[in-house]
Amino acid sequence: MALEYVRLGNPSLIRVIVDCMGDFVYKNLTGWLKKRGGWVDIKKCVVSSDPSFHSHWLLSAVYTLGLYLKTVVLYFLREK
Repeated sequence: MALEYVRLGNPSLIRVIVDCMGDFVYKNLTGWLKKRGGWVDIKKCVVSSDPSFHSHWLLSAVYTLGLYLKTVVLYFLREK
């Protein structure tokens, strides 16, 4: 979504996306993560013990997070 705003020439909305994502994680995911042992134990929930599964869900989540962070960094570099 952030990348699309940049393409459309409205990068000022990226800050809104970043703030909303931060609020969502803080308000909704923090408690959920703590109940499941934090970031260290979350691996037990998303990584399959089946070797043929190859941690598909976890890899997808990490890849998506990487794209999101790349977009945020590019946005802040663009403003300078």
